[in-house]
Amino acid sequence: MKVLFIGTLVIFCVSIIAERCKVAQDCQFTSCSSNSSHIACHGYKCTCDASIPCSSILDCIDIGRCHEDDSHYHCLDNKCACLKDKDIPSQ
Repeated sequence: MKVLFIGTLVIFCVSIIAERCKVAQDCQFTSCSSNSSHIACHGYKCTCDASIPCSSILDCIDIGRCHEDDSHYHCLDNKCACLKDKDIPSQ
């Protein structure tokens, strides 16, 4: 129980002191540990986004959800990218 409390406290503290941003270039102290990720600014907080190579949309299906509700992962320029639904041409 004590470990759960300490873990929750650490997560809470990290969420409070997360680096703030308007654009990714504002993130001076955030670093991403994975070679397949890059720094991004979402909701005025610096985060790490995955950069996954792809050849079709099927390669991007299992990534998860995009940060914005009206976006989904698609294969763009051989990388999985979140694209807004309104920007996707209907087929």
